Amino acid sequence: MANVSYFWGLLNLIKLNKKALDIELVEHFSGKESFSKKDIAMFYASTGLKLTDNALRWRIHRLKQQGVIMSVGRSVYSLETKPRFLQEPDEFTTKVVKLFKKKFDVDYCIWDTKTLHNFILHQPFRFFYILETDKDVTESAFYHLKDNNIKVFLNPSMKIMEEYVLGEDDVVLIKPLLSRPPLTANKKIAIPELEKVLVDIFCDQHQFFMFGGQEMIYIYENAINHYNINFTTLYAYADRRGKRETIENYISDKILG
Repeated sequence: MANVSYFWGLLNLIKLNKKALDIELVEHFSGKESFSKKDIAMFYASTGLKLTDNALRWRIHRLKQQGVIMSVGRSVYSLETKPRFLQEPDEFTTKVVKLFKKKFDVDYCIWDTKTLHNFILHQPFRFFYILETDKDVTESAFYHLKDNNIKVFLNPSMKIMEEYVLGEDDVVLIKPLLSRPPLTANKKIAIPELEKVLVDIFCDQHQFFMFGGQEMIYIYENAINHYNINFTTLYAYADRRGKRETIENYISDKILG
């Protein structure tokens, strides 16, 4: 019985020491916008705790899970907590989703480029909607929405975008939905996480060319500075789109550099 009491007492002491060390870490990095994995290792070393690389990774993972730190880049972290961005579906979005779900029982997500107005410098006069779904039903969905008097285009080219989409209101682009996309829901409507939107506008410049160049930099900077971006999710999705290295370099050089 004495051995059991000693064990639990030791376990509680270890937990208290870890909590005290977490508080010390927060105090150490307080006021710093960001810090690296190497900085964290040096902090632990200064307390007399020499960690293997695996042990350091585990501690960083635990700190992230507990909300003590958050990732802001590859092996770069911050103490600052930021909100998750959540798109608010408008009336037209609700209408399109109701029409779509009336006929199709498949995965989908929908968003509009008005979402990006939160992050850009030059505000465009118009915006358009993007409905993504299973590639096998994109054509059927196109005709279904068209028959219900929705202005809709099936994965349009840059020329179609310039000539027919940008000058109109309430236009819907239908595109194939990639497997395992980062999605969430608002008002029971499937919408993409901000990480997916950031990757998509980077990859599909033939449709999002109006957000290229300096505007793209503004979008990424403002998204990262003001909202909680899960870089693991962002890079995993970018990898499925075949652009992981390109986007990692872009964020490293243009945004965090």
